Amino acid sequence: MSDVNLSCPHCGQSLEIPEELFGQTVPCPSCQQEIELVKPAPPPLPVISVANPLPLAPPQTKICLFCGERIMLAAKKCKHCGELLDKAPAPVQTQVPAAARQNIARCPKCGCTSIAGAKQGFGAGMGCIGTLLFGWIGLLCGACGGNRMYSHCLQCGHKWKLN
Repeated sequence: MSDVNLSCPHCGQSLEIPEELFGQTVPCPSCQQEIELVKPAPPPLPVISVANPLPLAPPQTKICLFCGERIMLAAKKCKHCGELLDKAPAPVQTQVPAAARQNIARCPKCGCTSIAGAKQGFGAGMGCIGTLLFGWIGLLCGACGGNRMYSHCLQCGHKWKLN
């Protein structure tokens, strides 16, 4: 607990009073008069009054439909992206036409369109093993499987050979 500074009401002596003694009556060390220890009230908060509050003004800005930045309500051209605001933005196409959907590669296992492809070329490991086993003709073993195309699904992990 902390100490609070008070003055004796009888002699004006400055006293440091621990908070634990508040609510008790103690003698003043200077004049020996009884003092009732009452914790001082905190200072009142300042009151701010507004005589004539201003009415809220309507918003003077709007959002640009092209870039999403805040611009003046009367603006004819966006200061951020430079687009003219009197023309409407092009509609976003959300559906893929049926003809385009037929030409999309799909995973044969799950039907997902998130696939990646890779080409298998000359394998250095196969070439080294072939050379050790069969001599220089074994070097051609590394070319086995070259120019084969494989795809794998990024969703389910299925791997397949492309024709």
